[in-house]
Amino acid sequence: MIVLVICTVSLVACGGGGGGSSTNEPVAEEVSETEENTEEENIEEETTEEETNLPEAVVERVNLDTGTVREPAFAYYDIDTAAVLELTEVEAETNMEWDIAFRRTDIYLNSNAVPAVSLLFLENTDEFYDVNTGDPDVNRFTNATADSELSFFEDLTFSTTDSDVFNTDSEEAVISDFYIYDPTTNTVSANSERNFIVDSDAAYSKVRITELVQNGFGLDSMTLAISYQSLTDTAFGDEQTLLVESTQCSGGVYIDIDTNSVVDVDADWDLEVPCSEEGLLEVEINISEDALAINDQGIAQSDAIDPAAAAFLPWNSNSVAILAYMAYGDSRSGQGWGEYNLTDSNLLWPNFASYLIRTPEGLYKFQVTNYYNTETSASGSYSIRHQAVAE
Repeated sequence: MIVLVICTVSLVACGGGGGGSSTNEPVAEEVSETEENTEEENIEEETTEEETNLPEAVVERVNLDTGTVREPAFAYYDIDTAAVLELTEVEAETNMEWDIAFRRTDIYLNSNAVPAVSLLFLENTDEFYDVNTGDPDVNRFTNATADSELSFFEDLTFSTTDSDVFNTDSEEAVISDFYIYDPTTNTVSANSERNFIVDSDAAYSKVRITELVQNGFGLDSMTLAISYQSLTDTAFGDEQTLLVESTQCSGGVYIDIDTNSVVDVDADWDLEVPCSEEGLLEVEINISEDALAINDQGIAQSDAIDPAAAAFLPWNSNSVAILAYMAYGDSRSGQGWGEYNLTDSNLLWPNFASYLIRTPEGLYKFQVTNYYNTETSASGSYSIRHQAVAE
């Protein structure tokens, strides 16, 4: 009996059979259930790893409507869910779900979010501008489409995700940058080429700062040059200068543009220069609550304000929003993300500026691809694309 068992094992191992005959056919090797499961797990792990390394799909959205020139509206967008949110302006002021909003040519980031939504321009627009002059390449702009730029967007890489180099929306005084700061000498001087238009007391005034006299961290004096245009005038009049001195400080120094004079705080003043505790003038100018101002230099350099067109100009109260998407985009572009009227057709052409946008939930590449409705060609109807990326 023992001999038979040994012989059977030997036959299986040698491939021999009964009757003394032999065969060269391979014998299937039995694989245990444990080995099969291990192989399947290895395949699944390899597949999962490959899928993890695949880039996220590019999300495309079209026709985010922002109303008309006469009746502008906000379109609030949640990048994380690729959804347009139905919010009123009042609701949006405290809502933390939306990440980016559009209102005609302006683009906003949500500062209510924790942390605030921020962005970094990826410097990808050089091909749209002349390398020597910085002027827009009209041919490049007019031939670029969302489809033609998609592969560039997908292939675009970045070298840092450091939060310190990202920018959020912020605010500054509407009358700003009227001085030039020299960090080597810690001194300020007047930026006399910069103008501001003030709408106050049913009249327009063009204001610039022509001289600053510094004293430590404050000013002893500030000289303003003011041109006045009443509603019956067709242009700004001759400049009149006004000297404001720290000796006039009483909490602040208050200016009445109509009379070109310093007045008491209880008077109908238009401009204020705040004063420090040391009794020096601050390097700051505020406008009154009932005044508006324009710091857009394309308008502020004008010789006149047309009253019929005044309602459509970009007036601001004392604080003006600094919109990061526009302020920190391509510096050669007035919009940061596009150019206007390249072909004398009053159209806005995107330069396909790409940004990294960080939301509280993720990091994304983001790009505006069109400003016009894809079906009706109506303006203010954004097409966008975005793609989730790893930190």
